Amino acid sequence: AGRPPVATPMADFTYRGGLTQSDLGGTAQGMLAFVGDGDTATDWSMRVESVGETHRVVVMESTGRTYLDGKRVRGEPTAGAYLLAMLIPATGGIGVVLEMIGLTPKVSRQERTYSGSLLTTKGPQTVQVKLSEITGGWTTAELARTQLTWKLTLDELDRPTRFALSWRALNDNSRISSSFTTTYAKWRTGKITAPRRTAQ
Repeated sequence: AGRPPVATPMADFTYRGGLTQSDLGGTAQGMLAFVGDGDTATDWSMRVESVGETHRVVVMESTGRTYLDGKRVRGEPTAGAYLLAMLIPATGGIGVVLEMIGLTPKVSRQERTYSGSLLTTKGPQTVQVKLSEITGGWTTAELARTQLTWKLTLDELDRPTRFALSWRALNDNSRISSSFTTTYAKWRTGKITAPRRTAQ
């Protein structure tokens, strides 16, 4: 019970999001597929556009490996599109969606759309870590003064079609806010594979 629908683990997705008062933001589109069988790790293959750059990024949560323009990533690339790509699993991944619902004290429902809000420090650990990272190291105490609000729409088979996540913070004299919207379509069987090594 409570597991994602493993019969159709793959979908196309589009993404738009970012952090205000920051260069971190942009759009992405591609495919995602979760491992299933109770595991919410999600693999991603996407084309990401951010601050005038476009890159192909593959994030394999199932193996812990990431690829930028076909090459395995070692170290920490600084390309804006890559940084945005690493934000997407934490704000639009199927596992994060399921965990967010489970952690929200009161979930509202209107037809096939569910919504709720909670303190950031009560939300998924993945989200907290990523928000701390993109804000330059906000502490738990600072994150505790912020809130996550989400809205999820499901299709007739209870598969996500849209997940909108917003984060609002008022810290000292700087107002920071973020919004992240992921749409999912064409749920089907399939999986994502890592880029093959090309001959040198």
